[in-house]
Amino acid sequence: MWCCCFNMGCVVLRDSIMRLNLSNTLALFRNDIVLQHSLFSALFSVIVVSMAYMFRMERWKLEYVAFLLSIPTSVLVCGWRARWNALQASLLGGIFTLSLLCAYSTSNLYLSIFAWYFACMAIFHYGEFLMTALTNRSDLNFSSYLLDHSLAYWEAAMISWLEYAMEVRFLPLLKSVTVSYIGLVLIISGEVLRKLAMIHANGGFTHVIAIAKRPKHKLVTSGVYGFVRHPGYLGWLVWCLGTQIMLCNPICFILYLLIGWNFFNERIYWEERYLTSFFGAEYIQYRRNVPLGIPFIKGYES
Repeated sequence: MWCCCFNMGCVVLRDSIMRLNLSNTLALFRNDIVLQHSLFSALFSVIVVSMAYMFRMERWKLEYVAFLLSIPTSVLVCGWRARWNALQASLLGGIFTLSLLCAYSTSNLYLSIFAWYFACMAIFHYGEFLMTALTNRSDLNFSSYLLDHSLAYWEAAMISWLEYAMEVRFLPLLKSVTVSYIGLVLIISGEVLRKLAMIHANGGFTHVIAIAKRPKHKLVTSGVYGFVRHPGYLGWLVWCLGTQIMLCNPICFILYLLIGWNFFNERIYWEERYLTSFFGAEYIQYRRNVPLGIPFIKGYES
């Protein structure tokens, strides 16, 4: 069984590498000023914050000063028209670096876990932009970072931060390093699955439900789509739940599970309704042969 799973994983990975052709990726980078601005801003923050940490002093934590200065500097270098792109990329690069440095340097286990959580958040949001640029350039915009996903998204995040802080203060026995490691594994698994879904979709993966069939829109049934119909949604749900397991947040884990399930239940219904209208019998047959991926969600049944 393990051998079979390993072989299937190798096939999926090989297919992913073939789809992300290296020469095409390099050509895209050379010709795409938006992607260049993003990568420059993120890497600039990473380098500046890291160097500031190396030269920090007892009384002055220079890495935080460097982080604050790297954001407007990136905006100035990239230009006013690219300000939202540069700002978000620089912000995520700085948060990622500060989080890793904090996790590495602190002796406080609870703070270290919280720092790893923020590093994972930064990777996820920057990865959404980068993977959209590589797999579906026509859909790329400054909202591709998903930092402006919704007010409810950030309200849920802040509630989880509050729960973590309160439980560390009053119920520290709820926190377990072993459980946090399990959460990290789920975060990585969900992240990989979602990004594979973006690669295998061949440009068909979008952050907004398509209500009209595009000229090059094709039904994808291979790669990770051969195992589940909605690997992107499944990956995001696993990632979200993994963040709460990493933080050992029992209340938010239940809330995220219920809210996430309800969100995807409604979204998948409408998405499959449109896909059925786009592809007809072909999608109906695909729906019969491949499981949806998220338990207890039926999707659209014509």
